[in-house]
Formats: sequence, C-alpha cells, structure tokens
Amino acid sequence: MNNDLTISLIIPVYNVEDFVGECLDSVIEQTYKKLEILIINDGSTDNSKKICESYKENDKRIQIINQKNGGLSAARNTGMKYATGNWIFFLDSDDVLERSALEKLVKLSIQEDSDIVISRSVKFKNISQIKKVKDERLKYKNCNTQESLDLYFYRKLSGYSWGKLIKKNLIDNGFKFPVGKLYEDVYTTPELFIKANQITITNILGVFYRQRNGSIVNSKFSTSKLDILEADKKWINYFQNNYKILNAVYSHSFFNIMDL
Repeated sequence: MNNDLTISLIIPVYNVEDFVGECLDSVIEQTYKKLEILIINDGSTDNSKKICESYKENDKRIQIINQKNGGLSAARNTGMKYATGNWIFFLDSDDVLERSALEKLVKLSIQEDSDIVISRSVKFKNISQIKKVKDERLKYKNCNTQESLDLYFYRKLSGYSWGKLIKKNLIDNGFKFPVGKLYEDVYTTPELFIKANQITITNILGVFYRQRNGSIVNSKFSTSKLDILEADKKWINYFQNNYKILNAVYSHSFFNIMDL
C-alpha cells in the first residue's frame, strides 16, 4: 500500500469539552499515519478550543481553524476548503475511530478502485463499551450509483457523511453542505453517490457513534426537523425520470414523515 497517500480528516468542534479528547486520541492512534487532521473550531464557548490546542502542540499533523459559530455544515465546508489529501473523511467530535479503521479503508479503496468506501458503525454511550466490540472477518460489496442510491433511499445503507472514505475529487467541484439545515447529510450523500463510479460497502468497523442527550436524532420535534422533507423533495425533483430510484425516494420520504 502506498503510504504517501494522505487522508484529510475533517472534525467540526463545538462545545464538546467532555468528548473531544477521546475523539482526538482515536485519531492520533490510527495505524494509518499519513493524516491531515483539520479541526474546525466552530465558535466554541467552553474548553474545547484549549483541549484541541493542547493536542496540536504534540502532533504537527493537526491544524485548527477558528471561525464564528455557523453550524455543522458551515464547519464541514470550511474543512473542505483547507483539505489537500487524496481522501476526505468526516468525523464528528464526540465520536471515536476504531484504531485500524483508516488503514483498512484505504487498502480497500485502492484494491477495488472505489471512489467511496463505507464502513460499519457501532453505537455507544461510554468509552468502556468500545473494548467489548469485536471486529469481523472482512466482507464487502461493490455498487454502482444506481445500486447505492436504491440501498440508501430504502434505508439499507447509512446516509451519514461520517464513516465514509471519500476520494477528494468528488468534492472538488462545488460540493457543499447546506448551511442552516438539519439533516444536512440527506441533502448531500446522494450527490456523492451520483458522482462516484463505484461505491464499496464493507463491514470494516469504522466509527463508534456516541449516543447522547441533545443530539438531533434524539431531540423532540421542531419545525426545523421538516428540513428532511425538503431534502427528499430535492431528490424527488432530481429523479423525475428515473422511476426506480424515484419510488425509493418516495419510500424514504414516507418513513421520514413517520419518524418526525
């Protein structure tokens, strides 16, 4: 494997002083070392910035970009402006990477010549739970755009931006997350699949996904949650002439309504 190839890790940070250290520990300890670690401090008002700065002092791969609070999409967009790696990997600052995840994902991306490699995620609440999770024997499936969109809209494939190793050329031509919208991934993940020639879905354990109170998924209903239906409408309009995928989008929208 060519270890000169770099992954740009984009980590938005906002008021996560209790968790960001565990996140950065998991990044620094990765077995794949060719990393560009981009921390976007999105106007944190707690000790998150200080914690990140202490990590930067000990690891030259870390860059900290400070900006006024603009939300997750704005922070990710800033990270993409600074990214220079061969791949992009989005990671939320309260989540944790499996130690060998990036090495395995890069190896598979090169082996299969895939534009996107999608890893498996495991939910957790406390860091002690991570040690109890066992890795599995490697399995993977290659999909074209049509197949991956079908799986995504029928909710058989993760739509989150994190947990995916993405070739940087897919985001080089104006790709952006919608600022001020909830469920920003629903607006953008299908766009990445459309641009990709091949997507590899794998059981490689990538991200431990922290469950905590106050997250979008676990919060009560608000009108902002209707953003997910606006995102579905975008894709209904886009796929007007592709009836197979259009039916999948309608299914996706129906279940999103049921979840509100």
